[in-house]
Amino acid sequence: MTDYSFINRGFQTQDLIRTLNFSFQPYMPFTQQYSMMLQEANDPERANYFRVSPPTPAEEHQDKSSADSSYPFSLRTKLFMGNAGGATGKITAVARNKDRVDKISTKIPDTSNKASRLAAELSRLLNADFDSGDFIAQNFHPETTRDMHELEVGMFSREIDQALGIGQRVQQGPMRDPSQFVATTQTKQGFDVILSQYNSANAYISSLYGEDYNPAIDAMEVSRGIQEKVFFKIGETQGLTEQQTLQKLIEHINSTIDGYNTKIRAAIAPHLQDLTQVSPLDLIALAEPALLAEAARNVGARGRGKTSRDYMIRQIMHRFALNSFRPYYFQGQLSQDSFAIFTLSPKLDGVIPQIALVDSTSVKIETNAGTFKSGMHQFLVNTAGQDSAVVDAAASRASTLAAARSVATLQTLQSVGRYATANVQLSATNQLEVTISAEGTGSVHKMSMDISTKMLKDIRAYYSTGKMKGQFRIWYNNMMAAANSLSKSWAENSQNVFGDREMPISHEWRAMSSWEPIGGPKGYKKKYIGVWNDKDEQAWKGSIGKNFTVAPFLESRRQLSGGLQSPRFTLQ
Repeated sequence: MTDYSFINRGFQTQDLIRTLNFSFQPYMPFTQQYSMMLQEANDPERANYFRVSPPTPAEEHQDKSSADSSYPFSLRTKLFMGNAGGATGKITAVARNKDRVDKISTKIPDTSNKASRLAAELSRLLNADFDSGDFIAQNFHPETTRDMHELEVGMFSREIDQALGIGQRVQQGPMRDPSQFVATTQTKQGFDVILSQYNSANAYISSLYGEDYNPAIDAMEVSRGIQEKVFFKIGETQGLTEQQTLQKLIEHINSTIDGYNTKIRAAIAPHLQDLTQVSPLDLIALAEPALLAEAARNVGARGRGKTSRDYMIRQIMHRFALNSFRPYYFQGQLSQDSFAIFTLSPKLDGVIPQIALVDSTSVKIETNAGTFKSGMHQFLVNTAGQDSAVVDAAASRASTLAAARSVATLQTLQSVGRYATANVQLSATNQLEVTISAEGTGSVHKMSMDISTKMLKDIRAYYSTGKMKGQFRIWYNNMMAAANSLSKSWAENSQNVFGDREMPISHEWRAMSSWEPIGGPKGYKKKYIGVWNDKDEQAWKGSIGKNFTVAPFLESRRQLSGGLQSPRFTLQ
C-alpha cells in the first residue's frame, strides 16, 4: 500500500509537511494606502501557519488621513459598492448603482501566465537546499501504514517508559510469522500494540482489570471514534449507570459473537477440506488450533466493509492464527468521554474455531477518557502519581511523532518538493479556498517543515528589518512587479465597463480626480470619491499598495499536504 486516506487527525496535526499556496487576488480595501504584511497564526498547534498579503479589509476601519479631500477612502469604497454608509445629501446618489463590483470582477486579467512563471521560480527557490531522497529515507517507516492513534499509544508508552522507567512487564508469547500461513491468503497485518514492548501501557490495562487482569495477554487492538467499531455500537449511553452500560455492552458483544460463530460453523466445512490438502499430515486429526483459525479466516469473504461480518471474521481469525490461538484485548470508544476494553478469546468446538463469549471479568469500561491514550495519561498523573509536566511533555511528543509517521506514506513523501497548479479563490470571509486544477491560476507547493521554517524566518527578517537577502528577495520583487502590471491591466480592462455617467468606471472613479462634466456644467458630479489609481500612477511601489489593486497572496498551512491528493503534485 503506497497511499491511503485517513479519517483521523493525522494530517490535521502533523508537523512534517506544509503547503504554500500562491495566487493573485483582486483587492478592494477600506483604506487608500496599505502595505504587504506577514500575518501568523501564533498557535503552537498551527506552527508555520502564515499569510503574506495586504491586510484583511475591515469595514469598520476609520480612515482619518485621506489625501483625497474630505471623503475617507472607506466611505468611497462603500459608495462604489452601492452602500451609502454614513454619507448624506447628494453624494448618496452614486450608491444607487449596485453592480459595479460584479462588472469589474469580470475584467480581472488572466493571472495564470505571470503566476505560473513565478510558481516555477518559487519551486526552484524552495528546493535549492532540499534533498528529496534524504527526506524520504529519514521519514519513511514500515509503521507508516498504521493509524495515528495506534502509533500514538505505543509512542506515548515508550516515552514514559524511557523517561520514568515505570510500568508492568509482560512477556511476549509465541507469535507466528504471517508469511508462514498455509491455509489462507498471506497478509502483513499484525496487532496494533504488542504489550511486551510497552510497560506503562500494560500497567494501565492492569489497573483497569484489577483482580481480573491476565498477565498472559500480550497483544491489543486499539481504536478511536465514537462507536465506530461494531462491538461498541450500543447506542445512547447517557443516563445509564456504569453497570447498566456494562450490561448493555456485554449483551451486544455476545450477540455479535454469536452471529460470527454461527457463520463460521455453517461455512467452514470446505475450508477444512482444503486444509487437509495442504500437507500430507492429517491436520484435522492433529487439530492444530492456529491452522484451524487460518481455515476459519477464509469463511469471511474478501473486500467487504470494515463493519461487515465477513471483515470482522477475517480480522479476528487472522489475529487468533497469528497469536498462536491465544486471547488478545480489543479496545474502542463508547462516547466522547468513555471507552471499553474486552478480551477476545478463542475456543474450539471440536475442530471448529469459535470466539468465546464475554462476561464482566473480561469487559471493562473507562468512564473518564474517550481514548486509550487519554486514559493512560490520566492514570499516570492521578493514579500512578507521576510528574504531570513529564507526562504532558511525553504525550505532546507522542502526538507530534505519531502524526508525522502516520501521514508519511511513500507517495506523500515523494510529492514533497513538488507543486501543482491550483484554483485559489478569496472567499467573502477572506479565506483562501484552494483546489488543485490543471487549469488553475495559482499554485500550491508542498514543502518539508524545515524548508517552511527557513522561508518563514526569511520573511520575518524582511518585515522586521525591511531587508531581504538572496534569491527570495529577487523573487519577491518579481512578484510585486507582476502585481503592479496586473493591477494596471485590471484598471484598463475596466474602461470597457461604463458607469452612471456613461463613462468608464476606472476613469469615472479615478482617485484625486473630478468627474469630467458631460453636456455642460449641469453634468458635473462630486469630486474626489475615486478608488482607482490614475493611469500613469503605479498601483504598487515596492510593498506599498494604493487604491484598488490585484494583490499577491502567499499562505502556508497543512491543507492538501497528503493523502490521495499527493499524485497530483507532479511539477518540479
